[in-house]
Amino acid sequence: MKYQLAGCLVLLGLSGVAQAADLLDRHQLNSLTQEDQQAREIIRRADRVRAPDRPFRYTLTLLEHKGGRDVTENQQVLDISMRFYKPSEQVEKGDARALVRFISPVRDKGKALLSDLDKMWYYAPRPAASDPHFPPATPGGADLQR
Repeated sequence: MKYQLAGCLVLLGLSGVAQAADLLDRHQLNSLTQEDQQAREIIRRADRVRAPDRPFRYTLTLLEHKGGRDVTENQQVLDISMRFYKPSEQVEKGDARALVRFISPVRDKGKALLSDLDKMWYYAPRPAASDPHFPPATPGGADLQR
């Protein structure tokens, strides 16, 4: 009987410790949840800037800077169109689509890059068939490479 009583007291003591630990865990969980909610709100605000709800388009000019000056002969101009699809209740995963068209230099004009989140396609028109160093173009006049 004496051992049973001691065992019950130990169990009661452990349950009190467990209740205190449970309260501590709930308190920590609540504070983590508040911090998590604040972090999610910061990310949501940043996403509104980085990935707006509407499609957008911009021109990007890339310059090489060498020896303290811009090397304009190596300048590249790209026309970029983008659309973001954010995750929702109906769609589990978000998506990002982009079309990049090379505007200049002349040697790159007509090239394009198409991406759909984790897939990417590159389009490069073949050079004119009159140049003997290049094979003749395909019937479509270009190759689509993945």
